[in-house]
Amino acid sequence: MDEQHGFRSRKSTVTFSLSFTSYILKSFESDCQVDAVFTDFNKAFDTVIHSRLISELDSLGIGNPLLLWLQSYLSQRMQFVKVHGVVSNLFITPSGVPQGGHLSSLLFILFINSINRYISASRVLLFSDDIKIYSKITSPPDCLQLQSDLNIFSLWAQRIGLTFNLNKCHVMSFHRKRTCIIHPYSLNS
Repeated sequence: MDEQHGFRSRKSTVTFSLSFTSYILKSFESDCQVDAVFTDFNKAFDTVIHSRLISELDSLGIGNPLLLWLQSYLSQRMQFVKVHGVVSNLFITPSGVPQGGHLSSLLFILFINSINRYISASRVLLFSDDIKIYSKITSPPDCLQLQSDLNIFSLWAQRIGLTFNLNKCHVMSFHRKRTCIIHPYSLNS
């Protein structure tokens, strides 16, 4: 969970950026480039599937009665929309963590932090739902390893029900050489 910088005491966007920048500078000392993939999900907090969140909490060792209470807390939640004084009918929210709820950010980061169990060679940094996957690149096989981790990441996101906002996903190479190793990284093929 140390890679998660969102919603945590003594962590912030500053520690998130410093951790990444420090890694890049250390890589430069050994004359390596760093390739990084910056990802974004569509409505991540609103699309958390309750059963998958409960399953993830269970796998983290959270047991009953707390797990049953959390399941009750998340299921059959009602909400309405108010626009210009006009209120909609009540409807049940089938997914997501409650907006503004005291537990929402904690539940979300416990849910999304499971990515750390699947990525083998690359590094992962998280700020809430913003995830960077990055690695030192010294040769084309390093690019293939990063792509392999991206493939695993894509499958993980699909399994837990999150979809990428591909317009906000980007790749960057950080290097000090005149030429760098270029690889066409991809998410979701």
